[in-house]
Amino acid sequence: MQLPYGRPRLLEISDQSWCPTFIRQPVQDFLTFLWEHRLPLTQPRSPHLGVVDVLERVVNELEGLDGGKEDKGEMEDRGKLRIVDCCSGAGGPMPIVERKLNERRISTNKPPIQVVMSDLYPHVGAWKKHIISPTSPLSYLSYPVDATRFPEEGTEQRHLRTFCLSFHHFNQTQARAILADAMRSSDGICIFELQGPEIGSFIMNTMIFPLSYILIPFIRPSLTTIFFTYIIPIIPFILTFDGLISCYRTYTPEHITHLACLASVDIAHEMAVEDTDAPDEWVWSSGKFRHTWPFGYGTWVIGRRPGGQELE
Repeated sequence: MQLPYGRPRLLEISDQSWCPTFIRQPVQDFLTFLWEHRLPLTQPRSPHLGVVDVLERVVNELEGLDGGKEDKGEMEDRGKLRIVDCCSGAGGPMPIVERKLNERRISTNKPPIQVVMSDLYPHVGAWKKHIISPTSPLSYLSYPVDATRFPEEGTEQRHLRTFCLSFHHFNQTQARAILADAMRSSDGICIFELQGPEIGSFIMNTMIFPLSYILIPFIRPSLTTIFFTYIIPIIPFILTFDGLISCYRTYTPEHITHLACLASVDIAHEMAVEDTDAPDEWVWSSGKFRHTWPFGYGTWVIGRRPGGQELE
């Protein structure tokens, strides 16, 4: 297996601290729009539904509702399973993912699952807009959450960690640390990307430039956004440039699995030093789904504690 260890780490413009909010915000809003909506002719359904499909299966597996063999005593001690989304930004796809996932659960007589948004730089103001009532299954952590080292108060309850279009932002050292930390203190991790380092994905992302001219009006743009889209096309350029860099930076499922093996070695070494028993090896699986014709494929990588059936 060839791994792209030698690749330089290129940067996305909208991630930089010097990128002004009036540019970054419409870029984020546009990406959220692409997650939530179906494009006629080229998409059979909205991309977020691919995430819902996978989460529904892995949550059922972890809850023991789909043939799993979890330790019921430990499950009860740590409470009900919840989903903690890492690097949520301004919310991304998680509000609509939570809504669709819980609609499916309720339709099959299962209780709603709590979905929690988190970020190293909490966007509390933006998150509050998505929470329709105090009893909503959607909530957030108001304190900073470092995905490479979760705060202790965030790990007391059973949880599944998710990364939606964000894992590629981390370098290999950080990615390895994220996987190791998840294996120490969570029940599972789900990594979702809508692009990859394949030529078809690069081709699809070049279409964002003309597409942005058509779709920007649907995100309720400000006058500033309109100006930097149609007069000086900075926003279409950044959307396209960052999309191509995202393709370049995205880890393949094989690469993530390799990093997970290295993370397992790190944990085993820690346990040997502390003279404690090493945890069981996690179960890893991966797959892909087409979200846009002809070359738009999303990938998912799932790691979870052993027990039950492997996801396919």
